[in-house]
Amino acid sequence: MLKACRTVAEGDAQQVEAAAAILNVSEFRLFELAYHDWFGVLAKESNLESAYMPYVMTGAVPCWLRHFSRKTLQLCDEAGLFLPGLSASANTFVSALKSIEVWSFILFLSVITMLVN
Repeated sequence: MLKACRTVAEGDAQQVEAAAAILNVSEFRLFELAYHDWFGVLAKESNLESAYMPYVMTGAVPCWLRHFSRKTLQLCDEAGLFLPGLSASANTFVSALKSIEVWSFILFLSVITMLVN
């Protein structure tokens, strides 16, 4: 049972890393974005640090970060955007970089829209 939980946690941490790579942000910044997406308010630094430190030490991913990471990866997949190492469909590194740029712009617009509303 413990082994299965650890595998899930490792998968969650990999999704966090992938989502941060897609958005071209640090993992800490991903925590900030996920917190705002889940709770609808900007996080206090102490709240983020109390969630971030267990992630760094053990790979523990809060539910709100897991949700945001999965949603980011799902939107990327649905949009047909490719990342090197995440998709065999990315036939060249240049096309993969172009996909990342387009995806980053789309997500940037959606985050700005959330903040304005």
